[in-house]
Amino acid sequence: MRFSRNMILALFLMLFLLSVTAVSAHDSDNPGVSITTPSDGEDVSGEVDINVTIDDHYETQHVNVTIDGIDSVYNLNMQDKNPADGWNFVWDTSNCSNGKYMIQAKAINSLGLTGEYNILVNLANTQRDLSLNVEDISVPVNQKANVIAKLVDDNSKGISNKNIEFLIDGNKFSAITDSSGIASVSYTPSKPGKYNVSTTFRGDNIYKFANTNSTITAFESSINLNIDPITAEYKEKINLTAKLTSSDDTSLSGKTIDFKVDGDFVGSAISNDEGIARLEYTVSKTGGNYIYSASLNETGSQDSITVTNLLHVPQSELYVTVTSDRSGVKVGDEVVITYNVFNNGPDNAKNTIFRYTIPESLQFISADVTTGDFNYNPLNRQITWNLGSIPVGKYSINIKMLATLPARNNLTASLSTDTYDESISNAVPTRYLTVEGDVTNNTSSNSSYSGGYNNPSYSSPLGGNASGNPLMLLICSLLVMLVGYKTKR
Repeated sequence: MRFSRNMILALFLMLFLLSVTAVSAHDSDNPGVSITTPSDGEDVSGEVDINVTIDDHYETQHVNVTIDGIDSVYNLNMQDKNPADGWNFVWDTSNCSNGKYMIQAKAINSLGLTGEYNILVNLANTQRDLSLNVEDISVPVNQKANVIAKLVDDNSKGISNKNIEFLIDGNKFSAITDSSGIASVSYTPSKPGKYNVSTTFRGDNIYKFANTNSTITAFESSINLNIDPITAEYKEKINLTAKLTSSDDTSLSGKTIDFKVDGDFVGSAISNDEGIARLEYTVSKTGGNYIYSASLNETGSQDSITVTNLLHVPQSELYVTVTSDRSGVKVGDEVVITYNVFNNGPDNAKNTIFRYTIPESLQFISADVTTGDFNYNPLNRQITWNLGSIPVGKYSINIKMLATLPARNNLTASLSTDTYDESISNAVPTRYLTVEGDVTNNTSSNSSYSGGYNNPSYSSPLGGNASGNPLMLLICSLLVMLVGYKTKR
């Protein structure tokens, strides 16, 4: 067979275009990274929200954000592994000098490939207003008083990780605010009188100095009122409970106790023969810590008793990743799909349940889990995995299935928990497993593949992008045909 000069040139051109296409396909495997907020060159202040978007044909494993000072010595590294609520970071600039900073976002996907994006911002902090609140307390002499401060910004949002100083009757104490802006210390007055409580936040680069004064009133009384700290789930029905006793530890009945939660009156209850007042309360507060109090006005003296403690509402952050042990699945193949459930905390996720319904084109073979127990119902083809109460960590279920029909199989599961989780509606990604029609006897594979998080419509096994460029191949083929036709003529 003889080739004309034009035909040979066309073949060389086709090979060149194919090589360019191959490079383009390889490049597309790297995650595309962009920092959407703040923008490059923007002036920022306070707690800076850094939002990163990822365009990745494969599973994004995690995103790292690094912040370096340009005009000052400063370095901060943060990492996010949870795609459920987006790739979001908060930069606390309270201890940073004003000036220029470089922010770098770097994503790593399941192939080990990376992508990054850099911006420069100008930090221009001006101190913001805030509120520091401490309630007055009235207790009998020698009864412990919980002094609880709440630090909130000008939007009534709790300010965390700030040092609060307490000066009580000349005694110095300090505590760090939690995620709800609450810091507490305890003090036991040893004699009757009014004790001044001076509570101070010294201020920083973001927030102004704040000071407030309150009192602990201690008086001789034959009555003691006590409440304990409470931990309860969001929307859980609980009893707010107070215990009334006399100085000789005798229970006091028939006394009315008023309860408040986060400063709001929620109801009253009368003490029973055991001196216990119980008020049924449905927790309406989302995850965090809240101050609750109990007050007794019927003391037989001019002084009422008011005691405070904390209501803790647990909060979890659950999300799921999905992987397959093989690619190019065909009818007759066995495939293992692994679902990893992560809890980022800060608290245990109570009564966590995972459910997945197997499509008609896949046949259940077996499953194993790293915690809890599971069952498979062949009538509705549903796997139910009861993880129980899971601490911060990673938990897995491996589901082995046989591909019986060619289909695009939905691998999307569901996840639920009794614990408050603001992002659980986005915790489970959409995934598909494509099974091709050619029957194969090969039921084992050492390959590992993970599909694209935001791209469920791609045709590779778990939604990932296929490599190559069919359009470029078509152009090359047409070019060869045209050159060959012209040469023949």
